[in-house]
Amino acid sequence: MTKGVDAETLPGVYQNYNYDLTRLRVFLFCMKYPKLKFTTECLAVNQGTDRVVLEKEIERLTSQGILGKGDDAGITYYYLNRTQQELTELTEGFLRDWHLHEIGNRS
Repeated sequence: MTKGVDAETLPGVYQNYNYDLTRLRVFLFCMKYPKLKFTTECLAVNQGTDRVVLEKEIERLTSQGILGKGDDAGITYYYLNRTQQELTELTEGFLRDWHLHEIGNRS
């Protein structure tokens, strides 16, 4: 869904301000696989994202209650801790804020 998104030409914020799309990548991954338990390694490989940046964002999302955290046989995994509707609203809010940021920086 977002694989290679940084290689595409994105207008505005991403090109001009190097806007971080890691949060959006996590949201879109969770929309595509809402019931999947995943590790940071799994998500980093799937999204082609820097693992360190991804781990920081996952920790932020976990502390906000958006993602849950579990452990099985010593492997830490994460899962969506919100409904699909809540995730859709979070994604729409992120995109709205991104758009407003872009408009504000063009002025």
